[in-house]
Amino acid sequence: MGESVSPRSADHEQSARLRTAHPQLGTLIRNVKAEAWEGEFRVRDRTVEILIDGKEEPDPALVIRARELVADFGNFERRLNDYLAQTAKDWASETPELAADIGALRLSSFKLRSRESVLVDFDGPDVDVYWSCEYADGKFSALDFDS
Repeated sequence: MGESVSPRSADHEQSARLRTAHPQLGTLIRNVKAEAWEGEFRVRDRTVEILIDGKEEPDPALVIRARELVADFGNFERRLNDYLAQTAKDWASETPELAADIGALRLSSFKLRSRESVLVDFDGPDVDVYWSCEYADGKFSALDFDS
């Protein structure tokens, strides 16, 4: 005779596999389609989203990296803003309209991906334009946009 599991118990077990509480990152929610775990944290007047690769569980090495980024977020954001300011300055002579857009970018999320750099996403002045850059080895690079 097989062991039966009540539908309520099965739902609870499924829910537990789709959510995990993390002491520094809060609740991480599984995004099955993206094969990742999503969370968020508050920074002054806004919320920053985090996406961490992982199928059944968030990738432990990436969770450690996410904790480090959140713990040192002030420094991370300061260096990011310096990078954006320099990039806007570099682009100003050839594309002044894009330089102005760069000056208005605000960090919206970062994605920690297995074996890849951190992908940083931005909210910008034009909601139809997607901006992002890479972060690896303590440096930002490859600012790009897609409309």
